[in-house]
Amino acid sequence: MFTNKNRADVNVVRLPVYLNLAACYLVQRDLKDGSDKDDELLSKVVENADLALKIEPENSKALYRGGRALLLSGDLDGAREKLTKAAKHHPADRNIREMLAVLKTKLAEQKKEEKERWGGRLLDESKETAASSKTVSKHQQLQKPIEGSSSALWWFAVVLIGVVLALGQLSFVE
Repeated sequence: MFTNKNRADVNVVRLPVYLNLAACYLVQRDLKDGSDKDDELLSKVVENADLALKIEPENSKALYRGGRALLLSGDLDGAREKLTKAAKHHPADRNIREMLAVLKTKLAEQKKEEKERWGGRLLDESKETAASSKTVSKHQQLQKPIEGSSSALWWFAVVLIGVVLALGQLSFVE
């Protein structure tokens, strides 16, 4: 149906539409501030930004708008990915730098909360795990020669019983 030229012509029109829809949903979300529809609007921003990125994967506006929406929705890893890509293409863009600063602050808060939540317990558990794995490793090293010899001994016994039964020397029934 569509040739590559037709598809390119259609994409020239679709790209700004997706970018503008993403921008409109962001503005609409900013105006409502605190509404129950925040998540719905932010997901529409991400959806339209992703559609724009399918057309032009390095589009900094789509990366910025998608990253901002992900940041506002709490997806810090997704926001970091998109905003750092946008910053690579336009390092002097003030909006991108501001969102990266907000992201950095939120990541620091998240790290602090996790540290308070776990209170060093995770670190203590990792030390215990390392110590127990060393003990298990030593135990396994000691057992390896025994396992090998017992396995060989078992096979020897099986073969010996088979030979004896074959020769008729051993009778289980009297």
